[in-house]
Amino acid sequence: MKGIVFIILFLLVGAVSANQTIIIDSPQGAGVRLTQLKIAVDANIAAGEKILEYRGSRDVTDLEAILYEMRLLSMEIEDEPYGLTQKDLVNHFMELKYDAVKLTDDFRLNSKFTFEPALKKNISDAANQAKNQVKKMNQEKLVNVKNHYNEYRLNEVAKYMGFNSNQLYSIYKNESMTLDKMKLALRNRYQQMSDEMKFDAIDSLSEENEKRNIFIKSVEEEFSFDRRGKELVRAKNRLLRSRYLTIPDNVKAKMVRRVEMKNPVVVRTPGESEYVKDEIHIDIAANRRRG
Repeated sequence: MKGIVFIILFLLVGAVSANQTIIIDSPQGAGVRLTQLKIAVDANIAAGEKILEYRGSRDVTDLEAILYEMRLLSMEIEDEPYGLTQKDLVNHFMELKYDAVKLTDDFRLNSKFTFEPALKKNISDAANQAKNQVKKMNQEKLVNVKNHYNEYRLNEVAKYMGFNSNQLYSIYKNESMTLDKMKLALRNRYQQMSDEMKFDAIDSLSEENEKRNIFIKSVEEEFSFDRRGKELVRAKNRLLRSRYLTIPDNVKAKMVRRVEMKNPVVVRTPGESEYVKDEIHIDIAANRRRG
């Protein structure tokens, strides 16, 4: 048998990084992915701000508009997703990531046509440095949310091995319970189990993992089918939320125009800015997979 090594490896965050949604089986798992996503978006914002320092006399209104959209997205990611089902959590993450990738691609494409090739290396170096600073500042935060999730999953494993989390903690009641100590407790417990009990534990955990995979796949397929109009609604909602930020008029106009371009039907009412009418399904660029 693969034993306790198998049990621990497939449950911890590092073992499931190939599928970013598979660990969103709980608020703790969603917290890991949303924290990673926010750090990535904030890093791209910092890089974008550094790139705009090279603007000179160039018109960078489009780039500024995209950066404001990214800031609004970052605020949205930070909002706690209270009371959501597992399906809603997975959809929530996939929608936010889809928008983050699309905004990043929009900024990259626009900057490519804004700055001449001779500046490429200087801009790239400065942008990467800004991104790395943001990631470094958030490293401890990310480690903490990963540990929180791993602790949750190890407690779930403990149930399949015949003892609950209170019993697990009681083993080290006079010491701090670290993840390494939790894994050691589970390993010791596993070694004391009969072959039949070991088989039942691994079989149950494998079945749980398979059910998770099937569920996540179905949610992802549904998201891929129904993402078009929802992207438009999210863009509209962020535009409404932008009223709480101080945005130059010319940049705000670009933001409005970017929403309009997602929808061929635009209506205007007296005293209001242009806005998108309801939810209309349109063709949009496919989201590229990123690890």
